[in-house]
Amino acid sequence: MGDRSGGWRLPALAVAILMALAPAGHAYEAGAGSAPAPDRHETARLVWTTLIAIDHANRSGNYSVPRDIAAPAFRDANDPVRLSASFVNGCDYCMAAHTTLANMKRVPAEVVEALRSGTPLADPGLDALATLTRSIVETRGWPDEAATEAFFAAGYGTSEYLEVVVGVTMKTLSNYLNHAAGTPLDAAFQTAKWAA
Repeated sequence: MGDRSGGWRLPALAVAILMALAPAGHAYEAGAGSAPAPDRHETARLVWTTLIAIDHANRSGNYSVPRDIAAPAFRDANDPVRLSASFVNGCDYCMAAHTTLANMKRVPAEVVEALRSGTPLADPGLDALATLTRSIVETRGWPDEAATEAFFAAGYGTSEYLEVVVGVTMKTLSNYLNHAAGTPLDAAFQTAKWAA
């Protein structure tokens, strides 16, 4: 009970993620306009480094680590993941908090409003990212083929796909914890109040 490493849980989670990412006969196979599927070694590396980063975040309480190790261009475009997952999960607190953060980063108002309402974005790349995120949340990890194909056709690769999965995972955990705790909205987020 005193071992905080999780013992068998971390390797079991890695195996489960690897099995979920197995491309055989699934919509994630590389096709026309899609990024090539990674080989098993690349997939294992991506999964293990992600799990290690999350483990470090859990141990330190510093959840900026997984964000900070993301690819810089993808990290800068990660607001659609946070807002889209929170939108589908109906998290009033996270929608207000991430809207405030997006506004502080000067994300265009029309982008923020589209993400807050779940409507299409004018930028095809951001729209593909938001659509894939919503699909992953809505289908509990089995996004529809059209959303997946549009994501890869927009120029994203397998690494970014895995980053979306990690973002959805972390945001869903945060959303559910805020639901369970009934987290009151901070004064700093009141101007961005949102209701499901």
